[in-house]
Formats: sequence, C-alpha cells, structure tokens
Amino acid sequence: MNRRALLVGSGAAVSTTVAGCASDQTKDETGSGNGNSSEDDGGFEHTGIEPGPPKIDDVGLVSEWEEYGDLTSNAIETGTLDANQVVVAFRYNVYSHDGEVQYTTQAKLYGPDGSRVDRSSREIEELTGEDGWMKPEVAARFQPEDDWSAGEYEAEIIMRDEILDEVGDPGTGTFELE
Repeated sequence: MNRRALLVGSGAAVSTTVAGCASDQTKDETGSGNGNSSEDDGGFEHTGIEPGPPKIDDVGLVSEWEEYGDLTSNAIETGTLDANQVVVAFRYNVYSHDGEVQYTTQAKLYGPDGSRVDRSSREIEELTGEDGWMKPEVAARFQPEDDWSAGEYEAEIIMRDEILDEVGDPGTGTFELE
C-alpha cells in the first residue's frame, strides 16, 4: 500500500511548483466531495532546526489568495454562498529533510450542521536545496453547491510528513457564509 494513501483523495492530477522552491517533482492530487476544490502554493520562510511533524499556524477565510501573506492581508470573517468560490488559506511549518520535502495536505470543509461538504487533498514532493523548517502558505478553493446553507463553517487542515511518516495536529478556522 502506498504510504501516501492515508490522506490523499481521488481526483485528477495537476502539476505545479511551490513558489520559493525550484523543482519539477511536485505531484498534486485533488479529491473533492463535489470535484470543485483545489489548493494553491505559497512562499517559504526558514524557521528552525529540529525535524518533527508539520504544524498548522493559522487557517482562515480570505477574499482572494495569490501569494504568501494574503492569509493576513486578505482575511475576512464572512463570505457569500453565491460567490464562485470560497477560499480558505492556511500557513504551516514543514521540515525539509536533506533538501527535500514530502508531505500531504488535506483541507476539509464542514457546514453549519457539522457534516463535511467538501475536501481537497494534495501530495507535495519538492527539492528545496536546504535543510530546516519552512513556512509555506497555501489556499484551498471550494465551489459552493446549491445544498450549502448559510451559517458557520469550519475548515480543518491535516498534514502528514511522508519522510517522517508522522501526522501533525489538525488546524481549524471558522467563518460565516451567508
């Protein structure tokens, strides 16, 4: 069994690179309850020395996301269900082992009744050229469906370091959709 299968959802594969890192070894897997979610890549910041599982720093709703820093500069508390997409950004720490990162992110979105309405998964393999902690920021994009109702939504982010074979503590953020 592929050790990455724990968090990776099914769906179409798309290749991208993480901003701030040079590599042609990125493999994305996006799995979604409705097939309309995705994640975008952000920049890196070196932050520490000792390896460990990924750590989620912040999760929040944003008006738009294009680059590292938009989680803070474009943060909003309320979004609209009639928008083309709901954008949830998250910032986290991941360890680069011998110049390489291999991790999986999974973003789950729960509706007002607590049921999961969508999810997005991604598997990342990058050559970073450096060792140590890095702090990427990414965004998961969800397309609202007709059966989504107004109220409080929760985004849950789960990450797994594939080299250490460890899952970090989940990170969550709540926001309103009207």
